[in-house]
Amino acid sequence: MYEWDADATLLDRLRTERPEAVVVALHGGEGENGSVQAVLEMLGVPFVGADSRACRLAWDKPTAKAELARAGLATPTGSCCRTPRSASSAPARCWRPWSPGLACR
Repeated sequence: MYEWDADATLLDRLRTERPEAVVVALHGGEGENGSVQAVLEMLGVPFVGADSRACRLAWDKPTAKAELARAGLATPTGSCCRTPRSASSAPARCWRPWSPGLACR
């Protein structure tokens, strides 16, 4: 087992040292939004966990909530904070979609 950082060297390492499988153990950003999973999929490297599409959907909280509702699943109430400033005084149930690519709906 090896620990690799998800940095500028990752793509070359995956190509040259090609692992048998990957356990994605990253938090936030690239570890949760599907970016790393998409790279692994493009290179045909098997990995543990959800595919890149599922990660993208789950990362975008308003989209994830809408998808769960369409599937008939109940979700907790919450609200969508449009900026970091509005979230600083918001309740804990406030989604924080100001990360790149995320938007309130």
